[in-house]
Amino acid sequence: MPAHRFRSDANTTVLYHFDEGKGDVLKDSSGNDHHGKSVGANWVQVSDVPPVNASSLTPNAVARWVINSDGTVTTKFNDFSGHVVHEEFIGTIDALPENPSEIEAVFLPVKTRATAERIGDLAQLRGLNGLFLDFAEDGHVESDLSGLARLQSLQYLVVKSLNRTHRGNRLDGQWMKQLRGLSNLNRLELPFVGVTDSDLVHLKGLTSLEYLSLHGTEISDAGIGQVVPLRKLKSLGVGATHVGDDGRKQIASMTSLQELVASEVSITDVGLPHLRILNKLIHLYIQRTKVTAAGVSKLRQSLPACDIHSDFDGNVDLNRGLIGHWNFDEARGTAAKDSSANGHHATLKSMDESA
Repeated sequence: MPAHRFRSDANTTVLYHFDEGKGDVLKDSSGNDHHGKSVGANWVQVSDVPPVNASSLTPNAVARWVINSDGTVTTKFNDFSGHVVHEEFIGTIDALPENPSEIEAVFLPVKTRATAERIGDLAQLRGLNGLFLDFAEDGHVESDLSGLARLQSLQYLVVKSLNRTHRGNRLDGQWMKQLRGLSNLNRLELPFVGVTDSDLVHLKGLTSLEYLSLHGTEISDAGIGQVVPLRKLKSLGVGATHVGDDGRKQIASMTSLQELVASEVSITDVGLPHLRILNKLIHLYIQRTKVTAAGVSKLRQSLPACDIHSDFDGNVDLNRGLIGHWNFDEARGTAAKDSSANGHHATLKSMDESA
């Protein structure tokens, strides 16, 4: 992909830009289904165009590049106690602020290697503190993301990859070595990125980190020890990972935790007692695990100020002829679908929906 897009002139009939292509089929990816066929035209390879000299980039040029890459920016971005507020999404060049330093966050889909290799150019946006990189559409893009190391002002970083059902295309954790210098990073989310236990060593220098989500990654009990030294951590997400009871024992030493998300893991009642010393815990999520109602009840007695979310929530008397007990965030109709991937679907009979 060229560093600068070609521009039309008086002799241009039609101009298309493609990251790659072959044959004569033109497919419209905008959703408008304006597909076509190339007749009498040849592909022109421009991969040898020299890269843009970073020193010559202006903040305005970088902002326009984000928009041209199907990204968006926002001039108002705040993270209040873990709750992100996005305002004034900007997705067109005409709507960009006159002063690029007003841009506080960038949302960028990473569809090509060329995009990944230019992430460092975002350092020209002096007010940038939040970055969202979405590899979900094309997770096989390979890059060391070395440009991340230039974004010293980042406080919030989200790198999103394909979920575990697309394991072959997932972004791996090799790029995480670029995080070491981001000492201002307060929040890091890596949903479904192929992070392994060995990759967690790169979190060592993130001494300002308060929120860490490793949901859907490949970490296990063996890697949790790399997270324990993050003493400022208030929120930890290890849901849908390979963390079990042994990992819970290590997490128990993180006494500053106020929120722990550990749903869809293999924790049992054996691991619950380790959490009793987390007296600052406000929210605990242990749905779709192997814990029992009795284990959760005992934990509630030890942590009365903690809101524990489990498969046994609700005002249900477990001793009065209960046949089945399910919890749903929302529901309608008679189909009961098991979201745990165990395939235990069913049909409800002679039951009413109640608020």
